Amino acid sequence: MRRARWLLLAMALLVGAFLVTRPLGSDDRDRSAGFYPVGAITEGIGIGERAPELEATVGGTVVRLQRLDDGPATLAELRGGPVWIVFGATWCLPCREEAPILRDALNANPGGVTLLAVSIQETAETVRAYAQEARLPYPQALDRTGAVAQRYGIYGYPTHYLLNADGIVVARYFGPLNRAQVDGYLDLLLGGD
Repeated sequence: MRRARWLLLAMALLVGAFLVTRPLGSDDRDRSAGFYPVGAITEGIGIGERAPELEATVGGTVVRLQRLDDGPATLAELRGGPVWIVFGATWCLPCREEAPILRDALNANPGGVTLLAVSIQETAETVRAYAQEARLPYPQALDRTGAVAQRYGIYGYPTHYLLNADGIVVARYFGPLNRAQVDGYLDLLLGGD
C-alpha cells in the first residue's frame, strides 16, 4: 500500500513538472506533424522585438546571408515596408509544400510585402534550381553556415518571422502555413496591426 502511494506521488510530480515546464499557449508554436525539427527548442526573437540584421559572428568573423546573385541580403535594404522571412531548406517536405502557397498568395497581393526565403546550409545551385522549378518569384538567400538561423533561434523548418516597416517582429510561426493562415498574416502586415 505504501509503495503504491509513493508511485502515485511520483507520477503526480512528473505530470506536474511536465505541465509547469511546457510552454503555455500555441499562438506561435505549431508543433504539428508538418514541422521539421532540427534542434532543441529555443525562444528565438520575440514578438515586439527589433529583428537583428541578417548576420552572425562565427569564430570572430561576421557571416552574412547571401542572395543567389552573390550580393549580401540585409534587412537594411528591405526596410521601408513589411518583410516576411521564412527559414527552411529545399529538402524539407513541409517547406516544399508551403512554397507554392506563399507564391500564389503573394502573386494575388502584389507589392507591399517583401518575402525573403532563407535556405539553410545549402548550395546556390540547389536553391536556384528549386526556385526555378517551383517558379518562386520572391528573393532567395543562403545561410551557408546556419549561423543566422541560430541567431534567430530557428529549431525547425519552416519558421516564419513577420516584420513591420520598422523591423519589429509582429508575428512568428513555427511550422508550415496553409493559404488561410498566409492570407491572415498578409492582412496583418498590410493592415499595420
